Amino acid sequence: MNISLIRILININFIKLILKQFIINFGKMLKKLCNKFKRVSNRLRRSLEVINQKRVEKGRASRQSGDWIMGDVLI
Repeated sequence: MNISLIRILININFIKLILKQFIINFGKMLKKLCNKFKRVSNRLRRSLEVINQKRVEKGRASRQSGDWIMGDVLI
């Protein structure tokens, strides 16, 4: 075999190795990003649930005192 052909094959294998490593690292980075977004969205959902629960409890308390709340408007 020609020496230049061997060098070309070695370079191709080296490039394949670099690309494979890049794809693996990129996948890991995407996975971390997705997990971060999941955590943030879970926190937002939980805080919204707490806010809605407080709003419901506030509405129940005001109804028990005789006032009716429809949305944010006191009737």
